[in-house]
Amino acid sequence: MKFLKTLLLAHAFLLGLVNLSAAENGIRSVQGISYYPVENPVEDPEKRCVVDLRIPTAQEGFATLVWFHGGGLTGGNREFPQLEGSGIAVISAGYRLSPQVSCPVFIEDAAAAVAWAVKNIASYGGDPKKVFVGGHSAGGYLALMVGMDPRWLQPHGLSPAALGGLLPVSAQVTTHFHVKELLKIPGPSLLPVIDDFAPLHYASKALPPICLITGDRRIEFKSRVEENELFHITLKNLEHPDAEFHELKDLDHATVTQGAAKIMPVFISRIVAGGPPQAAETVQVVVDDMQPGFRDLSAADFAKVNSADDTWTWKDGVLQCTGAPVSVMRTAKKYRNFEMVVESSHQKPAGNSGVFVWTTPESIEALTTAGKPGLPSGIEVQILDHAFTAEMKAAGKATDWFGTNGDVFAAGTRMTPFPPLSPNGSRSFPRKHLAKGHGEWNHYYIRGINGEIRLWVNGEEVSGGNGCEPDQGYLCLESEGSPIHFRKLRIREFP
Repeated sequence: MKFLKTLLLAHAFLLGLVNLSAAENGIRSVQGISYYPVENPVEDPEKRCVVDLRIPTAQEGFATLVWFHGGGLTGGNREFPQLEGSGIAVISAGYRLSPQVSCPVFIEDAAAAVAWAVKNIASYGGDPKKVFVGGHSAGGYLALMVGMDPRWLQPHGLSPAALGGLLPVSAQVTTHFHVKELLKIPGPSLLPVIDDFAPLHYASKALPPICLITGDRRIEFKSRVEENELFHITLKNLEHPDAEFHELKDLDHATVTQGAAKIMPVFISRIVAGGPPQAAETVQVVVDDMQPGFRDLSAADFAKVNSADDTWTWKDGVLQCTGAPVSVMRTAKKYRNFEMVVESSHQKPAGNSGVFVWTTPESIEALTTAGKPGLPSGIEVQILDHAFTAEMKAAGKATDWFGTNGDVFAAGTRMTPFPPLSPNGSRSFPRKHLAKGHGEWNHYYIRGINGEIRLWVNGEEVSGGNGCEPDQGYLCLESEGSPIHFRKLRIREFP
């Protein structure tokens, strides 16, 4: 956890240096105003309980965003998000940090800053009914706690209903990992806790409008995107009228603020104008397999199982498969947590193939010993050409039990498939139909983490499942009756 805190602090410090030095035309800057009243001072030797303001000078009645910096509740400095093309005031608020203070002092400070904004922004030309609250990382956590749990604004004579909306960016919505440390809650930092210090605990349809923003789940902090997805779904199920969720492609925990700066003014302007909720950002994940840790898979990374000697041929960077006999070629080693990129192209209509994940050693050994056609036990990520459906119909066979856009299913092992499901519930059917036909290349990105499989086809997530048993084993490429080519095989392992 020491490394995580250092990383958070470094990002927050860097952002603070850049933003505090910036200047814009038509903006009035005010710095260093204490948000605690003079008659009720607090012990603040580092002078963190202050706000800096950037106020548009060309208009009255503007909306205001109160912004809290990140830093894991242990570091960071006041910063300004670079909102694009807006007449929105920004109040950058500091707060006291651990270990100088303990929980819940930083939440109390955040509430005091928000209360100051609501009660004072009119004197600067703003509308107190248009005060929004947001923040990055730990700052997003504070924004949610203040804007969802009524006990923090109550001492100031306010409630969350006084706020225009909440805009947490890459915020932890379960109990913050450092709060867990301070409260001596046992368990690893990634084990979620939902208690009275978890924003998710206060989910309600009565909350202000909420805009949830995260980075790309491939490169965000672990579980951060999934937590926010759960929060968003929970709000929807509770009939919250205005909750958005945006996962931003190719942005990590540090750079997500760049994308958020484009979304936040649009959200604020829409709420002020009374417009309807917006659709979530489309997430396209064509993985950058040149990132550190990725490597090529070549002939040396694979071993024969039950194929013929001429079933698989490497030529000019392309792995060519004849399709005969029905068989597999396995990786030389077993994998548990990984990301894998595969591009494939069926060479004839109605081609059938796939990638087997977490294939059991027992089934591989049985196929190798028998030396006969057959397929192993594991999770199959199917690669099936569209013409296969017409072929089955022509033969008078049912076609409702499979799809041709990236089914994922357990073959002799266990998996709980993600919906939508096949009629018998065994397959995860793709949510979108994105695969191209024979003769064209399809990009598959497969992610297997802790017993969960997710598949992206040509840039968008479509299917998967969790609860896989076993959750480690060989990876296999499948030969199943029709020629297919593979290329750009890349893999990255995780602990």
